[in-house]
Amino acid sequence: MKRWRIAVYAIGILILSAAVASGAEFRGLWVDAFHPGFKTPAQTTAMVARAKECGFNAVVVQVRRRGDVYYKSAIEPMATDVAPGYDPLADIVKQAHAAGLEAHAWIAVYEVSHDVPYIKPDPAKVHLAHPNWLMKDEHGKSKFPGEKLYLDPGVPEVREYLAGIIGEIAEKYEVDGVHLDLVKYPGPQSGYNDLSVSRFNEETKSQGKPKSTDKAWGDWRRAQVTEFVRLAKERLSQSRQRAKLSAAVSGSRYHAYENCLQDWVGWLKSGLLDFAVPMVFAMDDRVFQSTMADALKAGGSDKIYVGQGGWQLSAAQSVQQIRKAREAGAKGIVIYSYAYCKDRRKGDATSLMDALKAGLFARPDTVSAMPRERNAS
Repeated sequence: MKRWRIAVYAIGILILSAAVASGAEFRGLWVDAFHPGFKTPAQTTAMVARAKECGFNAVVVQVRRRGDVYYKSAIEPMATDVAPGYDPLADIVKQAHAAGLEAHAWIAVYEVSHDVPYIKPDPAKVHLAHPNWLMKDEHGKSKFPGEKLYLDPGVPEVREYLAGIIGEIAEKYEVDGVHLDLVKYPGPQSGYNDLSVSRFNEETKSQGKPKSTDKAWGDWRRAQVTEFVRLAKERLSQSRQRAKLSAAVSGSRYHAYENCLQDWVGWLKSGLLDFAVPMVFAMDDRVFQSTMADALKAGGSDKIYVGQGGWQLSAAQSVQQIRKAREAGAKGIVIYSYAYCKDRRKGDATSLMDALKAGLFARPDTVSAMPRERNAS
């Protein structure tokens, strides 16, 4: 009997070791705030159940849209399309955890307004309360294409304000992570807030308005975004040590670095992010594979979860891209988005989520474990 128990124990250890060695897969589902999905208790219940049923193990839910939020905040106003008295984030965390899913709070960082007619202006929104924090282009205009408005990363008060939002979420909610989006400049011709230019000139001993092509100006603005990411990590760690900090980033690291002034490769190397999600939203499979391969090489396959654009492709093509990401060594995938992928669309035999349920996600998997480098600066 004793030998039998030892043999069973040994087999169990081997099975466990094989599971650990093979690694787990992060299967994330972006749930955006521009569509139904978590605005009422019934929507949240349906969304979590659908994600679980289809083999996902994490929901990445947009709880800060454009200066409005989907949780009870003392800092920013609740979005107007939330059921009265409802706290979406609290319910998301509760239901996701009950289903064995991770819940990540997705926040749009610098963009605070654009031309969506159903997002009503609210005097409590940050850009109305602090118009001096708004970004300007090199011609002094604060409105960017699409009537978009951005907070300027070069304003120290902006950095503190946004870090306060992350701290508030971490203190109040048992989230498994905070996911940064739009943590970048909209282009190299942006970032010309008066205070930002003044700070740049003071720190670099320069004068006048820098040209958008000025290398020192580009490096300075890039450093402003990186400083916010560092502060975001610090605030998250203070209240929720085990929570992961991640970011949706430009799929092309060259475009991210040069045009968006977003050094996501550097953030990963210095341990500021637990993982990055390059948005490889390519319709051409060859472009998808080459962009993905470069991201995995640059960021390291253990810390890159590939962002896949299921909203713009057939279910079959999306499944093929997700399969290619696996074959390339990606330890995770995040799909955009629930609203587009939960139901069958015209021309498809099935929805993307059902296709994954029947194939690549047929067997459940746990969220990929990863080391957390919380002491990086």
